[in-house]
Amino acid sequence: MRIRLSDIVLATVAGLVLGAIVHVVVVLRVPSLAQKDAFSRFALAGRNGHAELVAAAVPAGKAAPALPDADPAAATAVCAFDLTAGPVHVTAPASGLLETLSLHARGGGVFYGLTDRASLRGQIDLAIMTQAQLDEAQADEDEETAGGEIRVVSPSTKGLLVVRAVAARPSLLRQAQAAVSSVTCTREDGSEAE
Repeated sequence: MRIRLSDIVLATVAGLVLGAIVHVVVVLRVPSLAQKDAFSRFALAGRNGHAELVAAAVPAGKAAPALPDADPAAATAVCAFDLTAGPVHVTAPASGLLETLSLHARGGGVFYGLTDRASLRGQIDLAIMTQAQLDEAQADEDEETAGGEIRVVSPSTKGLLVVRAVAARPSLLRQAQAAVSSVTCTREDGSEAE
């Protein structure tokens, strides 16, 4: 029994193709199977109706989640949201610092982002909702009741709002922390977002 070179090449190519397919499937499934993803770490953030300040490092004796490799010149706050009970309204007062707001879907990446330049009358008003909630809101309003809020359709019912403010100097870090902590995330009825 002789093994031909073409059989060896065919078996090698088939093994490489199968290995590549398995590798791609595993890499694509890891975010949805991960136990310690960002949403799991910050799922309780913002339960009081305000974005919760997260530390660059966990202080001694505190169990709050920390951000790995965080920028020491930026203050970061997180608010988890769940749209199953209705839209979530976010209000971010302008602070005079560079601020960014980003919305992250659970198990996915950023689906919307904006800066403090989107503020109108000194604050950003944002409504996070599903497509069905947006359709309902548009059907219920007329031209006079249409609000000045930015409406964002979320691809998933759960996600995170991440707010960052950059302190140009170390002396402005407390102001940046106060700015991100002042962001509110509540439902239409005024209850907490989670």
